[in-house]
Amino acid sequence: MKRIDTHFHPNFLFRLPKPFWVIRQAKNIRNGFKKHDLDAVIITEHVFKNPALSYKILLEQKPADAKTLLIPWVEASTIEWIDMIVFSKDTYVYTCEPIMTTKHLSFDEMIEYVNNDDRLYGVVTHPFSPSQTAVTKHYPIEKVLEATKKLWYIEKHNASFIGIKRRLESWSLSSLSLVKKFLDQIALLDDVPSEHYEKDSILLWGSDAHHPDDLWDYTLFTGSNDNKSPWELLTSHTASREFHIHDEKVNVYWFMIRNFFIIARERLINVFKLYYTDTTYFPSSKKQSNLSSNDHPSFLRLKKILWWTESF
Repeated sequence: MKRIDTHFHPNFLFRLPKPFWVIRQAKNIRNGFKKHDLDAVIITEHVFKNPALSYKILLEQKPADAKTLLIPWVEASTIEWIDMIVFSKDTYVYTCEPIMTTKHLSFDEMIEYVNNDDRLYGVVTHPFSPSQTAVTKHYPIEKVLEATKKLWYIEKHNASFIGIKRRLESWSLSSLSLVKKFLDQIALLDDVPSEHYEKDSILLWGSDAHHPDDLWDYTLFTGSNDNKSPWELLTSHTASREFHIHDEKVNVYWFMIRNFFIIARERLINVFKLYYTDTTYFPSSKKQSNLSSNDHPSFLRLKKILWWTESF
């Protein structure tokens, strides 16, 4: 059996004093991988939060006894602000400027761009998320099946709200209309119904964790898969897999407080356009045309607020 988390955000605090905070975070993340005995973790940092640099730092902070393989992907953002995970077999995806540029392509344009490049793959990502980053918040529900037919990959299970869902259910609040509506939405996020993807679509199941404490849920590849590489398993239509859902108790209150500040930080970055293109793996000639975060003029607008939200 192999355990692979297909959706993880390092969430590095690049605007806090470096390198102390970043190195400390990287070590905590690596310890999280070891604690949960993960064979591979796919780094899917948001395109506006230094995805390539995050991957590079985690590689550099690899412990001597580490067995977890890191796989470089990116959660790109379309013009509509829809999330779409895009990946390649190596760091090639981090060199594709249209993908690595926030809000550069529309949802349909991004699908076309991916399909026109034999080295790129795209995933219909958390299509029923309650946030505005879900495709169903911008297009009719039929768009999910249409996109999956073109990309073949879909995130069938996303565990980002499982802890909150369990707590609400334990409080017996599901009879309230607003809570019931929210839980119904989370049920679709937890398990996308089969009518929204093709029979031979490749299904991905991930934690969508933004903190190493949330690395509970992953794809468990079962059967005779021990001799196959993570890449072979992830790109296979036939590899036997199931979704591992944790049954450990989670401090939901701390989870909600911590993630409130993470979401607030991401909203500030997006609303005030405090993002730029991560050129870590770009050719040298292209790097010169992109500013670092601390030199970016728009960054100065909310520097103190961002520092405060990143303290959590």
